This record gives sequence, structure tokens and C-alpha cells, in this order.
Amino acid sequence: EASSQAPGPPGVEYFVSLSGSDEENIPGSEASPWRTLIHAIEQLRRLRPNTPGPEDAAIITMKGGVYHQPKTVQMGKREGYLTIRNYKDESVTISGGVPLDLVWQKEGEKLTGRFSGSCSEAYYGDYRLYPARSPNTEGGMNRNIAREPFHKVTDLLVETETCTKEAKGFKQSCPDENRNGFYLSDELSADWSHINQTEILVYHSWIGEYAKIADITLENGKKKVMFQEPLTHAPVGEWIKSGDLRFVVFNNLAVLDMPGEYVCVEEAGEAVFSYIPPSDLGVEVPVMSKLETILTLGANNVTLEGLKFQHSSYYGADGYNFGNAAVKVFNSEGININNCQFAHTGMTGLSVANSDDVQVQQNVFMDMGYHGLLIKDTKPTRNVKISNNYFDGCGTSRFWEPSCMFIIADNIQVVNNEITNTANGGIFVKSLPHGASYWADSGVVEPTRDDFLIHIEYNHIHHFGQAILSDFGAVKTGISTVSCDGASFTTLQAKCHAYIHVYNNLIHDGKAYHSGANFLYSDVSASRNTFENNIMFGAGSMALVHHCGVDNVSKNNIVHRTATSTEDHEHPIEIVWSGCEKEGGKFQNYSNFHNIYVMDNATDLTFYRNHHRFDEESSHFYQNLFWSPNESDKDMKMFPSGLDWYEWMETGIDTNSIWADPKLMDPSTGQYVLGNDSPALGLGIQQIQLDNFGIQENVKLFYNQN
Repeated sequence: EASSQAPGPPGVEYFVSLSGSDEENIPGSEASPWRTLIHAIEQLRRLRPNTPGPEDAAIITMKGGVYHQPKTVQMGKREGYLTIRNYKDESVTISGGVPLDLVWQKEGEKLTGRFSGSCSEAYYGDYRLYPARSPNTEGGMNRNIAREPFHKVTDLLVETETCTKEAKGFKQSCPDENRNGFYLSDELSADWSHINQTEILVYHSWIGEYAKIADITLENGKKKVMFQEPLTHAPVGEWIKSGDLRFVVFNNLAVLDMPGEYVCVEEAGEAVFSYIPPSDLGVEVPVMSKLETILTLGANNVTLEGLKFQHSSYYGADGYNFGNAAVKVFNSEGININNCQFAHTGMTGLSVANSDDVQVQQNVFMDMGYHGLLIKDTKPTRNVKISNNYFDGCGTSRFWEPSCMFIIADNIQVVNNEITNTANGGIFVKSLPHGASYWADSGVVEPTRDDFLIHIEYNHIHHFGQAILSDFGAVKTGISTVSCDGASFTTLQAKCHAYIHVYNNLIHDGKAYHSGANFLYSDVSASRNTFENNIMFGAGSMALVHHCGVDNVSKNNIVHRTATSTEDHEHPIEIVWSGCEKEGGKFQNYSNFHNIYVMDNATDLTFYRNHHRFDEESSHFYQNLFWSPNESDKDMKMFPSGLDWYEWMETGIDTNSIWADPKLMDPSTGQYVLGNDSPALGLGIQQIQLDNFGIQENVKLFYNQN
């Protein structure tokens, strides 16, 4: 395990230790440290000027242990030029939780205790306890609570001509009455205690939504569950194919039957907590998360280093959430967050808003309730870099389109990160609105790498999606604040250009419930996205998706359709290209060139979607290389409009492309090296850099989970 310590900034150093004291006249020295971080910050306010400068720089060094915070640590402008770090190689946890060191009543394996407080997320060491669920699923560390198996709705509350349980389309139009509940079999009972604190997770498409139960009744011999509040995203049955009428029941003693599960209910001003300890761990004191935010930071020139932030909670309504995080940075400048760990959160791990010169490097994000990292700006920022971070477990318990990174910003670099074990996508990035003339107005004639506003580079994204949700991307791009999908061409040209460069990433193995574990995905008419020099292989849905928009480019990528076996929700790449629908009046213009498409097999593969446009006017294909070792694959009707290779070449849509062996060294082991005699070189295809994916070799993470 590498040390988190780098040469510290100049300044006076103060110490915090669990064996220290916050009494008066304690100097905060290494020999006589303070007891709490909040007290240390208060003391420094007395010792330093109201607006500290470089000459007032200070360091708070925290000795090892778990520091449970009674309230949010608030750092304002008076905390400028401050470093908070761990002591040497010691592990320091700043927890927003409360240890449940209770008098336990034992009934079989179940333990029950009472405490004064509110119910929230619960943990047992590094194990996120599951709210007791039905049907059961296998628990474990850093495991998603919404994985299969699922229950199924037996009937909709209301069926119409446009909304039936047996519908076969991807989506249907269901009445709002179906937001209020559904019919079911015997998965719930009106006899259960605290039924009004029991929750149902309803699966839509890219969203899963919680609803609390109001009541369960019998109607015409059928059992009906009604919700306390209507669903906000969609009626039950709307997303008929990807939602598939699935639901899961959470948090009732009637379904508390597996190690690692818990139930928490509130009654008579107390919380009653029951759980079955995980069978594969030693004895731990459970921790109930309490603080929604552990630390807020609105200051300049602050470093957080070598700290763990754990056990944040969330008490609000279910839905999209861009406000709650364990650590919140806002209106700041010169922020460095290095070698920290963010783990076991009720919502997002780290959020950064409207801040400049921010470096988030060499951190570990694991077991994130929602997003791992949220960056949200309403104005262009300067010099924000996210590099060499490890994300493992995002969207563990919140399912409104969770991503390991959700970014709404400009002037940002996301470089050399590793992302895995997500409920949905890996990186979802939205540019601020820009026009088609942005480059020209800036004097750019031949755009290079530095001319893009957002850089997604050299990341390793793998095993994203867990057959929970649908319609997401390993990297998904869009535009913030403007509704570009269906906008007029004037609006599209004025506000819908992103200037996002997705470059030299390694992406493999996505898993959606129904469809849409996409690799590279520009959505809702976002324009001026460039996908370049990326390598994609393994399981997944679609490889290169430009879902409407103009001036989009896919070039010099390698799409390798590997011969992975087909399993439930996991299969080789199904569709290579996806564009804009033929109907609907949306705009499309994109280029696809210098790409290599390697097919170990072409069974059930298509290069198109039936309802999407492929024509000479709006889709420009040229100088691509296609290859399958099976010569008869050229006769397969897998190209747009159901054409085979020969017919596709005759359309004039794809010009100067060839079917030939690219002479790659050994793609089966990841050696995508072009041989000197590769015909790809003659097309202008360039070698992709292969030695810089993910966390760089010379980087060691202090809180390393590998």
C-alpha cells in the first residue's frame, strides 16, 4: 500500500487524534493533539486572519482511526490555504454515520435494537447491508441491491388501446392512473407490520424508481398495491419491454430472511433496527449513516489528502439528484483532492460545482449509492482535471440514471481513470451550450486535440451495467440546459454543439437488462462529438451511437465483435452503428471513417437499426476496414436496409472501404497492433496507443482496492 504523503506545502502543522483533547489550552501539536476536525478548524480560525494568504498556509494532520462526525464539517473562505491530510501511512476515516452499539435482542439469527434517530443506510464493516428484499438476491461487499431476480406485475391498474400488459413494442402510452400502483400475486400482504414503511422499486428503462406502499387490498379477487405518491418518471407498463413489469420489495420484517439484510422502521420517536449479520465476516458494530453531507468546502487553495469519507445518508424524495453528496465543493478555486476514498454513500460521493483549478486524482470511489463524482457548472470553468481514479460500484442503491461520473461542465479533462461495476453507464458528460461557429469564432481552422472543450481520454471502462437498467453508455454525451432533441435547425446550430473529444479509451463488456449497453453514445441531438482512437470489444449492445445531431464524427476506432457466449442479458455486440430515426423531423449529419470492424463471428449481428437513416446526404462513411475470417459473412444481410457487403458498397454511402484482414498482432489478447503489411495503413488508419489505458503504471493508490 503506497503512502499518500507528498511533500507538504509550507505552513504550520497541527494534529488531530482520537486520543487527543478539545479542552482549552491544548496546542494541537503532535504531542498534544486536538480530538476533532471541527475543533481544529475552529482553532485555526482564531489563529489565522479572516482571509488567509499563502503566508498563512496551515496543515491539519489526522492520526489514524474512525472519526464519527456529529455534524457537517463546514469549510468556508476562512479555510483558504489549508491542507487536511492523514498521518504518514495511517488510515483515516471521516464518517457521517453512527455506530449502533445497542442492547440487542436475539431471535434466531436476527438481532433487534432501538435507538433515537432516523432510519437510513446501514453498514457492517465494508458490507452495505441490504434493506430486506423480496425476491432474495446474493449479497456481498460492493454488490448492487437491485440485481436479479425480480417479481413481475400480474396486471396493470388500467388497460387501454395504447397500454396493455401483453404489448410487444419497446414503449407504449399508458394512462397516469398506472402511476399509482398495480396488481400482483402474493409478494405482499396487508397483514405485514409497518406496511407503510415498506418500499417497492419499480423498473422503467434507464431509471428505477422507489415508491412507498399506501395499502394492499383485494379487488375482484386480485391483490392490488397502491402507492403513497404516484410514480414521477412514468406509469407502470410504459416502458414495457425494458422495464418488463419488474419490481422488488424492500424493508419489511416479513422478508428479512438472509444474512446481510436489515429492516429499519420508525415508531414512537425511535428507530427500530433489525438485521441478520453477514455470515462471512467477523463481529462488527453496525453503522447507520446519519449526515447527508459530511464535509462542505467553499474556499480557495485547499487540499484533502489521504482521507476516507464514508457513511453519508439521504432522506429526500427519490429522483434525479444534483445536490446531495458526502463531500461538496462549490465556488472554490485551487482545490486538490488526492489519494482519498469515497465509500458507502447514500447518494453521490463527491460533488464539485462552479469551481476552477480543481484536481481530483488518485482517489478510490466504491459502493456509491448514486454517482461517484458529480461535476456541475453553470458557467465555463478553468482547469478541472479528473485523473487516475478508480471507480468500483456506482448506482448501488439509487437508480435515476446513475453514472460513476456525471459531468455538466466545460474545460475539463477526464483522463486515465478505471471504471467498473456500475448499475448504468460509466461517464455521462454534458457540455454547456455552444454554437456551430465556436471554433471559427475562436480562429480555429484545423481543430486539434486542445481545441475541444471536454476531453475523455485514456480511460478503461469495463463491466458496466448489471442487467438492471437499459439505454446507457460507457461514455454518453449530451448538452445541458437546452432541449436539442426536436429543436429547430437554428437552435441546433446556435446552442447544441458540445465539442467533446472521446479519445483513446478502452471499453468492454456492458450488460443491459433489455438493450442499450452502448459503448460510445451521443444522445438527444448533441452535436460536434468526436469519438476517436477507441477500442471496444466484449459483450454489449451498440458500439457507435450518434443519436441525432450534426457534425458528429467516429474515426480511427476499433470495434471487435468477439465470440463471447450468449447468456441472459449478455451477448456479443448486436448493432455496430446507430443514428437518427427516419421519422420525427430530427437532424442528422455525421462521419464514420478510418475505423476497423473485426468480427470473430457475425451471427445475429447487424450494422444498423431498421428505423434509422443511412443515406449519402446525412451519413458519410469512407475508408473503413471490415473483416471476418468467414468469407461467407460478406453475403449476410447485415448492412443498412438489409444489404450484404457487396450491395452496401454499391449504394455509394460508404466509399473506398475494404473487406480485408487488418493484420492485427493478436486481438484476442488485446494486442491491437497493426502489422507493417496491414491494409489499414493504406486507408489512412493510424495505430492506436495501447499502453496508457486506465490508471497509469507509475501511479499507486493509497486506498487501493485491487
